Amino acid sequence: MNHYNKKEAAKKLKITEATITKYALLFVKHDYNFITDGENGSRLFTDKDLERFEQVIALKGVMKVEEAVKQVIKGNSVSLYNPVTPSIMNDKLDTILEELRITNERMEQLEKENKVIKEELVEQRKATTNRDQVLMETMRAIQEQKQLMLEVAATQKITKKWWGFWK
Repeated sequence: MNHYNKKEAAKKLKITEATITKYALLFVKHDYNFITDGENGSRLFTDKDLERFEQVIALKGVMKVEEAVKQVIKGNSVSLYNPVTPSIMNDKLDTILEELRITNERMEQLEKENKVIKEELVEQRKATTNRDQVLMETMRAIQEQKQLMLEVAATQKITKKWWGFWK
């Protein structure tokens, strides 16, 4: 049976030494014991320990790391192809597909609402343009009326006496 220090184990599993330490602490927390080096008391990992770490790595995609450690220690996960893993993955996949369906429905609804809003905006612009044209025509008519009144007043030259100011 081979023994690996933290650095060697990390290299073999292609993970960081900090991750090895984290996993080891979780295993110890759940009453799992590792072999220790007699000289400096550091942990040594066996091939069996590395297999358990691999199981945790495989399970961490579908559950929390601490839950994966518990599963591995209980022996519920004896290989990377545990039948529990596909069912968990299928449940997650079903959840993701349902969320995707709901998101697509919402997106279609928003697109319909957006189309209605655009149509209302076009109608509003037409109404505004029409209102502006009517307003301009009315203003021109009023100016023409004022001009005519000024011309009529100029031709009549109405003179009032100074005391007629108050009348």
